[in-house]
Amino acid sequence: MSILNLHKIYSMRILFTVLVLGQILFLSSCGNSSNESTDKTVAVDSTLSKLNSPELKAVNKSLLEDPNNAALYFKRGELYFKNHDLEASKNDALRAIKLDSLKPEYFMLLSDAYFTANETRFSKEALERCIKANPGSVEANLKLAELYFYVKKYTESINYINDALKINENTAKVYTDIFLLTAR
Repeated sequence: MSILNLHKIYSMRILFTVLVLGQILFLSSCGNSSNESTDKTVAVDSTLSKLNSPELKAVNKSLLEDPNNAALYFKRGELYFKNHDLEASKNDALRAIKLDSLKPEYFMLLSDAYFTANETRFSKEALERCIKANPGSVEANLKLAELYFYVKKYTESINYINDALKINENTAKVYTDIFLLTAR
């Protein structure tokens, strides 16, 4: 065999190896896209089934009949929150607050949605608005104390616990004991 023939055979082997490796890479990348697509489809199907739940449909139907009912927006916001649709939950909480700002639980839902979305500044603002509109809200003071504790502002946290204790010593004491136990 001549050197020229050996060079052709060697070149053919390299070309064959490159083609096989290219094909393997191509097929493996196609498989990942298919799996990602399947995962996305499953996630969308799961979300749609939650959003098409009988409970959500019933609340939506009730809202069509009574669009100024803050409690219905709150209930739907809770359903959205449970299904991790934080934007929809925030929107419904804001609408409920606009219709009735005297219910601390509406502010609490808004705060929870912001907190879960890692928007702690807005969560804090929602709780402060709650306390301003509902100065007797032990829950808002305790949640704000928890938020300050979470961001390691311990003095502010203690101040809000004390405010909650001033409002209702019996209710707040249980929460304070639990809060202090979890802080250890």
